[in-house]
Amino acid sequence: MSTDPALRTRSGRSRRRRRAFGIGFAAVIAVLGVVALAGAAVSSVQGPRVTAVSVDPQAAVEAGGARVILTTSQSLQKVETSQVTVTPAASFTVQTSERDIGVRFSNALYDDTQYTVTVHGVVGIGGGPVTTLSESFHTPALSVFMLKRGSGTDTIFRTGLDGAQAVPVFENPHIEDFRATSQHLVMSVRTADDKPELIVTDLDGANARTLPLPGAGDIRDLGVLPREVVNG
Repeated sequence: MSTDPALRTRSGRSRRRRRAFGIGFAAVIAVLGVVALAGAAVSSVQGPRVTAVSVDPQAAVEAGGARVILTTSQSLQKVETSQVTVTPAASFTVQTSERDIGVRFSNALYDDTQYTVTVHGVVGIGGGPVTTLSESFHTPALSVFMLKRGSGTDTIFRTGLDGAQAVPVFENPHIEDFRATSQHLVMSVRTADDKPELIVTDLDGANARTLPLPGAGDIRDLGVLPREVVNG
């Protein structure tokens, strides 16, 4: 055993620091434990609640099969179709997966419309309070494209379904045909020397580029898939 007073003092200080650290660390663990228990208790008292919503309104008006997914704070008991209402009325199916409730629309939805999905009688997998979940989304207004032939210039306009507020998006001296995809316009045109050409742009007419053709000839029966993405 050392009799050096300086060594005894340093040893005592080291023990006190280790003891203080241990007490502080235990206090932090205790606080975290209390917070976790409190969070679990609050969740148990409140029942499931929505923590995230996933929906693509644009896809919902373009075709059937679009989904709204409600992610909740707890794993859920199975939700039946009879527990779900959609306003305005729409045909749908329901799937439950852990914390997610998926509502898939059978048909395309109306454009420019506020939809509300309400799920009644939602219960966590371990039981507890019954809650009602409700979320809303707004579908965008659909637009259509029209070709207007003119003297020396043909123009493609974008307009609403009512035909109002037409906006020109693409012009060319000779547009033979065109098609619109979900992201692009594709135009079959004739060049100044009367050769066929295929041009693709964004829906607003921007970023025009020419697509290569396989060889000489004419372009007939232009067609695209409904959600095709065209790359130049």
